[in-house]
Amino acid sequence: MWLDEWDLREQGGAEKKFYTEAIFEAAKKHRFKLALVSPELHASSPGLLGGECHPDGLDLDRNTARLREVISLDPDLICTDFPDKVAQLISGSNA
Repeated sequence: MWLDEWDLREQGGAEKKFYTEAIFEAAKKHRFKLALVSPELHASSPGLLGGECHPDGLDLDRNTARLREVISLDPDLICTDFPDKVAQLISGSNA
């Protein structure tokens, strides 16, 4: 299952998250493998699908914090511009 969190805002401005424990649990219950797009890949995509821009991808510290959160959900694959950072976070080394 390919998961792609374009931004963190619902129409009307409410906050949302797509990479959540509930979504991961539901997918795994049905034996889906989970691949997801890291937030920085949507930090520069405004206008592609209506002006989305993932705020977690705009700042390296914020992106790292979100990657830690996502990694704790145990995805099978992460599509990212920072594969070395993701590998360090997964291995638990200083990142």
